Amino acid sequence: MPSPYQQGYVAHKRYATMADLLGLDGRTVEEKVKNLIAAVEKLLNQLGFPRSIAELGISKEEFARAVPEMAKIAFDDPSWRSNPRMPLMGELVELFWKAYEGRGHAKAAVASQQDTA
Repeated sequence: MPSPYQQGYVAHKRYATMADLLGLDGRTVEEKVKNLIAAVEKLLNQLGFPRSIAELGISKEEFARAVPEMAKIAFDDPSWRSNPRMPLMGELVELFWKAYEGRGHAKAAVASQQDTA
């Protein structure tokens, strides 16, 4: 449901502005956002940052035990007021699991680590 504190979605425009400030290419807002994401991904690769919570060595069982409390804390946190819409508890839980699993190569890296263990 929409947040009463926001007039509309503007994050994509702000990301496009960041891409412009960094001198990244792109003619449309969508292209600029994609280029910004690619630049951040490249930087994370260069720095060797983990791309998921699983890559930090936290077991799925341990994480599953913590998720309900983390979702409650996130839901109760007043900082959501800066979001364009209010999150549902289920969405917060889903977001935490996405952070645990990561995307793309992060999932492959975890699977690779589990295969060698």
